[in-house]
Amino acid sequence: MTVAATDKQDRLASFSSTNPLAWSGGMKPDIAAPGVDITAARSQAMTDSGEGLYRTISGTSMATPLVAGVAAILAQRHPDWTGAQLKEHLTSTAKGLEGGYSPYEVGTGRLDVAAAVRTTVRATGSLFFGNYTWPHEPSDVAVTKDLTFTNAGSSDVTLNLALTDDDVPFTLRAAEVTVPARGTATVPVTGDPRTASVGRHAGYVTATDAATGRQVTRTSVALLKEKERYDLNIKLVGKDGKPASGWVGVNLAGDPWPWNVYVEGSTTMRMAPGLYTVAGYIDVAGEKADRSGLAVLVDPEAVLKDGSAEVVLDASKARLLQTEAPQRTEDRQRKVDFKVHYKGQAEQA
Repeated sequence: MTVAATDKQDRLASFSSTNPLAWSGGMKPDIAAPGVDITAARSQAMTDSGEGLYRTISGTSMATPLVAGVAAILAQRHPDWTGAQLKEHLTSTAKGLEGGYSPYEVGTGRLDVAAAVRTTVRATGSLFFGNYTWPHEPSDVAVTKDLTFTNAGSSDVTLNLALTDDDVPFTLRAAEVTVPARGTATVPVTGDPRTASVGRHAGYVTATDAATGRQVTRTSVALLKEKERYDLNIKLVGKDGKPASGWVGVNLAGDPWPWNVYVEGSTTMRMAPGLYTVAGYIDVAGEKADRSGLAVLVDPEAVLKDGSAEVVLDASKARLLQTEAPQRTEDRQRKVDFKVHYKGQAEQA
C-alpha cells in the first residue's frame, strides 16, 4: 500500500506525494493517514539524534506505521484474510475528506480505525479504467469492470450506490445492491473515454447502508485521457560506442526549469508538442591516465510536432577541447558552458 500524509485537520500534507503512476497512469496513493507532528517513541541507539524518550516528526513515514498497525489488528481478527483482502478492507472503509481531494492525492480517504474494525462489508478499493494516449478516436473504447462487495457479517446488507461527481465518464449499472451474509455481490461499472474531455477524471463510488443511511464503503475510480503528446526517445551512447547511463536535462523552449531524467541506455518521455533542448553529461577518460574527463552532449533543437522524435547523445563523437594561452601555462581544468537562444525568447543556459 502507498500511504499519503494528512494533518490533524484532515488536510493533505504539503510534502505528501501525489499524481498518477508513470506511464500506466494508475492511482496512487491508496489511502491517507495522519503524518504531521506525530509523537512516537525515540530510538535509544547512540546514533539517534534528539533527547528523551519521544520524538515528534512529520512525514509519510509516520503515516505508514498507523496503517500497518490497523492492518495488524484486522489480521488478528481475520487470520484467514489475505494481504489483498486486508488492503481492500482498509481502503474501502476510509473516511472521505473535505476539500475536493482526488484519489490521486489521498487515495480513498483517511484511515478510519473504528470503521475498519466494526464494518463487516468491504468493497473493491479502486477501479482504474485506463490511460488513453494521444491520438484518441477511434482507438478509445469503453471499459467495464466489476465493483465487488464482500459481506463478512451474519446478515444481508442492502447498499445504495452513488458517484460523488456526476461530471466523470463513469456509469453504475445499478443504484442498489444487496450483499448476502458471508457472501459477495457485484455491480458493473463502466468508464468511457469517448464521453470524456482530455485530462484526468477521478472520483468515488460510495455505498450507503439503506437501513441506517451510514456510509459503508468507498471505491476510487479514475480514467486518464491524454492531451496532445508525443514520444521523445532519448539514447545515451558512451565514448566506447556502447549504451551509457547518466542524467539528461530536457528543456522546453522558453521554460527556465528543465526536466531531469536518468537514462540507462535509452528512455522514452511523453511530451507536449514544442521545441526542446536535450543535454547530458557523461564521464569519460581524461587526456592523461591520471585525469578524468566529461563529455558535454547537446541537441539544441529537438522538435516534437505531429509525431515522435529521437535524440541521440553520443559521447563517441565528443572531441577534446583544446585551449591556448598567450603565455606559458599548464591546464588544470577545462570547462565547457553553452547557451541556447530561442528566437524571440530568452536565452537558456
